[in-house]
Amino acid sequence: MNSIIDTNSQSILSKYSVTLLEYPVTNAWSTYFKPFISKKVRRSPLINRGYWIRMLAVVKTLQHAISTVSNPVIVNLGAGFDPLGLIFADTLCIDIDFPPLIQKKVSILKAQYPDTLLSDGPIHTSPSYWAIECDLCDLNSLRSLMEQVKARLGDSSFIFLAEVSTVYMPTENSNSLIEFCASFPESQFVALEQIAFSDPFSKVMLDHLNAQNAPIFSPLVYSSLPAAIQRYSDLGYTNVAAMSLHNYWHMLSDLWPQVAYAEPFDEWEEFFLFCQHYIILHATTKDIALAFTTPSFSHTPNITAGYTFKCLQYPASLTECRFADIAVMNESLYTFGGLARTNGRSNILTAISGKDCSRTPTNLPERMAHTMTTIDHSIILIGGRSNPTKPLADCWIFTENGVWTELPSMPYTRFRHAAEPLYDGVLVFGGSTADSSLFRYLSPSRTWLDVHLDGDVEDFYQQFKGSTQSPVLACFGNKGICGSGFDANGVPYNVLYSWTATIQNGALSLRVTRIPQKFDLFIGGRSAVIGTNTVAMIGGVSNAKLNENANLTLLCFSEDLSSAQISSLQIPNKLLIGASAAMVSDDSLFVLGGGATCFSFGSHFDGVLLITKI
Repeated sequence: MNSIIDTNSQSILSKYSVTLLEYPVTNAWSTYFKPFISKKVRRSPLINRGYWIRMLAVVKTLQHAISTVSNPVIVNLGAGFDPLGLIFADTLCIDIDFPPLIQKKVSILKAQYPDTLLSDGPIHTSPSYWAIECDLCDLNSLRSLMEQVKARLGDSSFIFLAEVSTVYMPTENSNSLIEFCASFPESQFVALEQIAFSDPFSKVMLDHLNAQNAPIFSPLVYSSLPAAIQRYSDLGYTNVAAMSLHNYWHMLSDLWPQVAYAEPFDEWEEFFLFCQHYIILHATTKDIALAFTTPSFSHTPNITAGYTFKCLQYPASLTECRFADIAVMNESLYTFGGLARTNGRSNILTAISGKDCSRTPTNLPERMAHTMTTIDHSIILIGGRSNPTKPLADCWIFTENGVWTELPSMPYTRFRHAAEPLYDGVLVFGGSTADSSLFRYLSPSRTWLDVHLDGDVEDFYQQFKGSTQSPVLACFGNKGICGSGFDANGVPYNVLYSWTATIQNGALSLRVTRIPQKFDLFIGGRSAVIGTNTVAMIGGVSNAKLNENANLTLLCFSEDLSSAQISSLQIPNKLLIGASAAMVSDDSLFVLGGGATCFSFGSHFDGVLLITKI
């Protein structure tokens, strides 16, 4: 019991952290949380945004449920210190939780709000708020207490809420509880809970909760959206809808500008990874309008790629890093920067020759989300960022004699972009940038040039209205592929264009042509050329739902680049978020690093892979 109560203590601190920032809606709630807070904390942007969407999903779904009935009563199962009774001041809220926790909560409320006139337990009552001391696993006691509640409240419509609470109960007990709640007339149930897949995020989450002696149960049994919906249907609710918080994010588009204003943020893949492991569910026993509809997913048949993989062993100082980049020079691999587990953003250059690694500190600014491109016997490093508010525009060349030389900077800062060699220069596409031009070209004379576009230009700019982060860029001689990526709100661009380059009098032109094929690619994946007219998409997060696609997708384009055959390779126990890759032969790819910060549960790192053609 104490370990489960401890999860409430951490959760309430995180929610308070959100309310102190300018996140929309929740920024009005800090005074409601403050009485229950013993210390002020500032959580990371990833955790703040995760708790914000979690709180908003619950509150908005409750608001809808309240609007559908007369005499609504919210029953918060496993309420912890959540101040829903203050947020929903015009609706009676009944908190139920372990006796020690409810006693402490009532004591705090009496001290903070002397006029609440809360009576003694186990049912503490006041005109606008009730609290009940009860272990939810003790269904006989709960049934007796709720019978008293029904007798005192008369003709009321009960809306039950379980926000990451019943998951800590053995599944048999939580099922009995849900079935009991469904027995109330006009019962509604709102649940926010985890779904545990067989993936690295779930493993990190489960290991963390087990280490805290607070294991979860039902998410392991009902480990998909259809299974969660069927569960509530089987237990007495006739109408059920559910969606992941990733889907719910797309319902909040009117709030995106305010969310972006709240604090700097660039953890999109990890945010969506968290969101895919949490669902919001609304269930009713009567024909009452649900708060949302369950999203439908299109299932594209996967063709298994003709590639295989093996894991390579290298020191943790090399492998436990994300959002670095890697390039080949003189048969050796070089990787620079990235976000390391131990030291954060790095400015270390590591040379990899066979199984040997040598690390060399540099005087370059620390960075991540940059690019490294091989030109002849040199590597050109472009842009990146330190933190999200400090993007970089600088450009450096590293030569085979081991010397770094600074080149002219780009006209604008740029990170999360893509870069490929073209005509002895470097073509740069996309990224997070204020530059109105999606393309820039570093010429062979090492000056930055504008890129002229023709062809499907109007359509191209209609698709990419702002920045396109983590895009695809591939070069096959004087032609190639570009597109995909996601916008400033994490919305993917599921479109690719072919391009053909010409250079005349030092000016570069690209003729872009839209490829008439839908590409549902991962958000934040890294692209790399592997073989003739073939692009490997590595890692990222599925825009649909987790495990819907493989974490390595191969796009094999036709000779004229007008279409692609899509195949995939599932690499178990890998996320490959923030991985970097370099082609080391015509049919093999060296994939370095990747992983994720798995919300507040811990981190996962992927190591090193060698992808080879069968």
